Order: sequence, then C-alpha cells, then structure tokens
Amino acid sequence: MQDLIERVRFDWNELSNAHELEIIKKYSAIGRLITLFTTLFAYLAIFSFILVQLLLNFVLDIATTTNESRIRHLTAEIEVFIDQQKYFTPLLLYMFLVVLCGITTVIAMETLCMSYTQHACGLFEIAKFIEMTKANFEWMYFIAIPCAVLTLSINLYRLSRLITTEAYGDLITTVLFVLGHIWYLFFCNYVGQEVINHSSDIFHKTYNVQWYMTSLKVQKLLLFIMQRTTRYCTLMVGGLFIPSLEGFATVQDLMKRIICDWNELNNLREIEIIKKYANIGRFITIITTLFIYISIFCFILIQYLSNFFFNITFDKNESHPRQLPVLIECFMDQQKNFCLILIIMCLAVVCGFTTVVATETIHMSYTHHACGLFEIASYRIEQTLLKDTIQNIASSSERSSIICRGVISGFNMYKKAIEFVIIICMIHTIKNFFLLCIVIFL
Repeated sequence: MQDLIERVRFDWNELSNAHELEIIKKYSAIGRLITLFTTLFAYLAIFSFILVQLLLNFVLDIATTTNESRIRHLTAEIEVFIDQQKYFTPLLLYMFLVVLCGITTVIAMETLCMSYTQHACGLFEIAKFIEMTKANFEWMYFIAIPCAVLTLSINLYRLSRLITTEAYGDLITTVLFVLGHIWYLFFCNYVGQEVINHSSDIFHKTYNVQWYMTSLKVQKLLLFIMQRTTRYCTLMVGGLFIPSLEGFATVQDLMKRIICDWNELNNLREIEIIKKYANIGRFITIITTLFIYISIFCFILIQYLSNFFFNITFDKNESHPRQLPVLIECFMDQQKNFCLILIIMCLAVVCGFTTVVATETIHMSYTHHACGLFEIASYRIEQTLLKDTIQNIASSSERSSIICRGVISGFNMYKKAIEFVIIICMIHTIKNFFLLCIVIFL
C-alpha cells in the first residue's frame, strides 16, 4: 500500500507538461468527489439506521402506558453474559460503534481503491501502475464480492419474510442493508469498467491519428502499441471474474447480441452453421430438462412408495413412523402433517432444480452460439482464400481487395465470438467456481 502511494507521488512529480498535469488533476478530482459522496452516503445510512433504532426503543416508549412493560430489542441477536434489558443502552452504543468502525473500514478501502483506479485512468489518458493496483486489490475483491453476494441473498430472503409482518423497524433496516449491498456491487463493477474504458481508449486514439503521415519507424512503433491495446487491461478478481458494468447486467445484453448476430447473417451456408449449433443447444436443453424432471419424479415416487404403500406389509396395530427425505425442523407435528410437508419439500426441490436447469442450459446455448460464430469466422476466411473464388479475376489489385475484405469479414466475426465468450465467462465463472467447490465438498 505504501508502495502505491509512493508511486502516485512519483507519477505526479514526473509530469511537467501543463496539459498532462490538468488531465491527472481532473481524475484526482473525480476520485475525491466519489470519495466525498460515498462517505456522505454511508454515514447518512448509518445515521438513519441509528435513528430508526432509537425511535423503536426509546421514543416509542412514550406512546405506551407507564404500567405496561415494553421489551426493547437489539438490532441483531447477540449472546452476552449480562442482562440485555438492564444494560440495553451500553449494548446498543457498542453495536453502533462496531457498525461505524466496520463501515468506516469499508469506505476507506473502497474509496482508496477508486482513487488509485482514477489515477490509473489518468495515466492511460496521457499513456506499470495498474499492475500494482491489480496485485493489491484483485484478491481482496475475490473475497469481498462473493461475501457481498452471499449477504445480499440472505438479506433479500429476510426482506421477503419481513414484508408480510408488521416489524417495520426491521423492514426499514433490511431495506437499507439491501440498498447498500446493491450499491457496493455496482461500485466494484464500476471500478473495473473505468479501467477497461480507458485502456481501450488508447487503441482508438492511436488508430484515429494521422499515423500514415509519420515515418516508417514510428508506424512500426504504433503497430506495437495498437497490438497491445487491443487486449483490454482489466482488474481480474481471483483469476475468475472481470468486474465491469457488463458483468453487473449482462444476460439481457447476451440475448440482444444473439438476435443481432442472427440478423446480420445473409449467407445461406452461414445461416445453416448457426442453425446447426442452435439445434445442438436446443437438443442438450431438452435432454437435460427431461433427465432432471424424470429424476425428480422418481425421487417423489420413491418417497410415496416408502411412506404409504409399504405400510401394507405392517400389522394394522403396529405404528410405522413415516420418514421425510431430509431432517427438518418445523413448528408442527410432522407425522400429522406429513403429506403437506412432503408436498412443500417436493415443490422446493422442483423450484431449485428448475433454476439450475434454466441457468445451465442457457449457458450451454450461449456456448454453442459462440462455437457457431467461430465456425462462421473460419468459413469466411477459408472461402476467401479458395482458388475458385479468385482465379477468374485478372486484376491483382482487385484480387487483393477481395481477399482483404474476406479476411477482415472473418476477423470481425472472430472478434464478435471472442467478445461473446468473454461476457459468458464474466457471468458464469464465479458461479461455476462455487458450484465446483460445493460438489467437491459434498
């Protein structure tokens, strides 16, 4: 961390051009503004959280009868070796301090990362700092983002339970937590998107300058720059996930890309290729869906057979307890309400597996669409270089022009396929990593 700060100071001292100083100051001001707004938002959220707790536990006591005993509740269930009602105020203050310290740590970490990112964007604007930033923060995000997704899921589940109750204080607190989690995930993806935008901007600016008016030596140097900047500089989270705004909301973008790719094709052979891979994806989807639902049906059938029809073999006077497929704890008699509980469990299994099937089969369809794009790119280049295509053309310049257009068309399709695969990876890498860990653990 100290090395990064020293590097920032060194970069500032190294700049002497007035325009370059203005650029780096502009990005520094952006980082300062984001830090200010983030800090204000976080502390206002903390103040609202504290105010809600005070209203629920102190101010509302005035509305109750003096002879009526009103139990005060802490914001979270904790286990302490003192009387919670007697020492309620010290415990509440202690919890507020813990929340304040935790949020302050997160703010300091995230705003510092944003400032470093803005500094890197400034360096991209004027032309090894980002590598240091990546090394420091990619593993931090590898831990922080999955934790944020997990806690967001827990809070969303809690919110769904609180909506049907009258616990308005807990409801407001949970809504604040959910908004904070969504903001944090957007913030993490925004940082990565800024780096991608500014690193790719170098390629476009180099391409659009009048490079053809420079010497041959300079043109060769520009080719090296353009070759390197075609690969975006990214913040890789644990070697798995690339934070970006596309990663924040990409499923809809993938569907639009597929529609666009289909509409752009006008060659019958290319349409046949993309249809072939679409049919493969459809076939895998049907087979997977049938296999999963047949497995679920067999699971349900076995439960009914083992708990109902097997009772025939027992003596009528003998009590045979019926067993659920998994041990659960519910606030009702399991033997008396066995059918209801079993139906609920079967519905939960169906919903869970339907989600898994939908996610995995759409991933498979996306993958086959990308394979189709790769084959179309190969087909275009292959057709361009066939002797039958160019042997009847006498003019060498026209022949070269046709070959160049065909190769460029194939390369453009290859580039589309690469971009499509990158988006698929951004969506599914973290999910597949955790699924693999769960499968290995189980």
